[in-house]
Amino acid sequence: MNQIKISVGYSKYIVLVLIAFILTIPITYAIEPQIDFQVSVAGDGKLYLGDDTALTLLIENEAKITDFPANENTSQLLTLLTTAKDVRVELEGGYPISVETANAQIIGDLPAGRTASATFRVKIDENAPLGEYSIPVEISYTKVSLSAVGSNYLLSYSGAQKVTEYFKIKIAKKDYDFSAKVVSGPLKAGREGKVDLVIENVGEKDIKDAVVFLNVSAPILPNPDAISTYISELKAGEKISVSFKVFVSDKALSQDYPASLTLKFSTNSGQIAISKQIGLAVEKGKVFSVSKVESFLTPAKSIQSSQATQAVSIGQSSLLSSLMQTQSQSSTQFVTMASRGVVSVEFESQEDLQNVVAILSFDNQALQPENTPYIGNIKKGEKKIALFYVKSMAPAGSYRGSFLLKYRNELGSEVATPQEFVEVEVSPSLIGIEKVESQLGVGLKGDLRVSLKNKIDYALESVELYIFVPSFITTLSQSSYLQKLNPNDVGEAKFRLSVSEDALGGYYRLYILAKYKIGNAEDLLSIIEVPVFVAPKFSAFEVLSVDGELYPDSTGEIAVKIKNSGSAVAKNAVVELQVSPPLSVAGVSSIASMIGVSQPGVYFVGTMNPGDTAVAKFRIEASKDAGIGFYPATITLGFENEDGYKQKSNPITVSIEVKEGPLLNFVTITTLALISFAIIAIVRFARKRRKA
Repeated sequence: MNQIKISVGYSKYIVLVLIAFILTIPITYAIEPQIDFQVSVAGDGKLYLGDDTALTLLIENEAKITDFPANENTSQLLTLLTTAKDVRVELEGGYPISVETANAQIIGDLPAGRTASATFRVKIDENAPLGEYSIPVEISYTKVSLSAVGSNYLLSYSGAQKVTEYFKIKIAKKDYDFSAKVVSGPLKAGREGKVDLVIENVGEKDIKDAVVFLNVSAPILPNPDAISTYISELKAGEKISVSFKVFVSDKALSQDYPASLTLKFSTNSGQIAISKQIGLAVEKGKVFSVSKVESFLTPAKSIQSSQATQAVSIGQSSLLSSLMQTQSQSSTQFVTMASRGVVSVEFESQEDLQNVVAILSFDNQALQPENTPYIGNIKKGEKKIALFYVKSMAPAGSYRGSFLLKYRNELGSEVATPQEFVEVEVSPSLIGIEKVESQLGVGLKGDLRVSLKNKIDYALESVELYIFVPSFITTLSQSSYLQKLNPNDVGEAKFRLSVSEDALGGYYRLYILAKYKIGNAEDLLSIIEVPVFVAPKFSAFEVLSVDGELYPDSTGEIAVKIKNSGSAVAKNAVVELQVSPPLSVAGVSSIASMIGVSQPGVYFVGTMNPGDTAVAKFRIEASKDAGIGFYPATITLGFENEDGYKQKSNPITVSIEVKEGPLLNFVTITTLALISFAIIAIVRFARKRRKA
């Protein structure tokens, strides 16, 4: 490395140059002001427990500055340097003070020696210990500094300067004051409620002869009977419980609503009134929720009045009279018979309720509830079932009902809950018809068998069935009984009926009144329409028997027993018997028999009513060529009907038996007897000649 060597003379020259340069540079220095603040409270600085008040702070600028070059050029700068610019005051608060004012208070420029005020809304804790407190306050400002460069001066601004100062307050009790605390639960929208409060005398002196008023505004309404209470004496530090009644509109929201409590009392100096603001919480909740609705309702039926009067004979007149409504259609009087069903509403309570009564109603007057079941006391979360008996005049379909509860609240007042809408179904039928078997005919007695099916998911018990019939039908057995019909089970109801002679054949509507039980619901009634065919009058005959003995080459008597098995009367009835060779009816033309033409025999039996029997007798001749066995014969009846017209029945084929003849018949015995008499006579004659 090379070393640089500088001569002594040359180095002296450099030093002189540097000194000359330095002497040419101007002298520079800075002046910083010292800004301090003094903070105090306007007034006596005394605050009271529970105060919610405005607190005014006084902020004084105590700025100082030293070594300030005072001359004709700087005299105007002194005021600027000692001014705190853009001053902001922020009270953060802390126990026992809470600051209600959210933003910092802007004061602006504050010159030295000047005082500015900042006001904050504060609240003092009502349980704070009494005494003095130092409260911090933060002050932000911008400081102005001065820099001197030679004979020139430069100003600079330093923002975001912060300083924390403290002020003192004293927390004390007022001579007369009180605190109020709501201890009851939230009020319920749409209902009456009770507001429970605890009032404490937090003042220094006793309060006597006081009246407490609760002031509320919509949607909370006062109850005139319980909006004030009297306190005879409330000593300092003493607490007392008071209660008020209010009504809450059903349009209220779930939130807190303001209210005020005013305490009026007498002192030696006169009447004093102190008010406190309180908040009343309101909940928009349900008292109950409907979890399940089941309806067992059927439509009404229009029946003839003659059928409706049969209800009296079945012992149900008191029950059915309320279900009947008379109406006229042309010349026929009809009665609309309502059904009586049940609606089951299962609900869950959302709170404890006392002495609960359930109510169901319908806008449609065709559905009329008959009862308001008493439920009793219900605990929160408990489920209950309300059974409503409903008279139904409505046709099948869906209907809207309103369900609500009435109960007594903790105040002893009767309260009704808001209504809940429920859907109720009127079914075409709960009991279906599977099969109808009828043996009914005009003028006849017969059985009617109806197979009934349970169409619901619950058992039908103690099913009583009563049939209503038109006026031309008489019930010989009007009722039937089924012990139990489980879901989808089929049971048979049997009735004995008699149809009038004057009736016309055809299809008719009969009605069965079903009275039954579903679970705990009793005396339920449904009307079941049954289509029944009544056979018209008709002529029919049957041969019950053919009796008699017939032998070859002989004539015998045949007795034919005939029954009128139809429903019509046969007048002037004539029985005709027709046979074929080798059989013939005795007494007819021998020529007809010779040429093989069958000639009938006739027998008059007269009038035969339905169910009557008659015997027709015929003489039948069997030829000698007739073999042993059965021979066909045909029987027909000719008669006149009730209108006088001649009719003839369909032919009925029967068999006539030809039996083997006996060895000794009447002719043989007679011949043998004659021969024996002749022999005896000849023998006697020969003996007499010998003697002679």
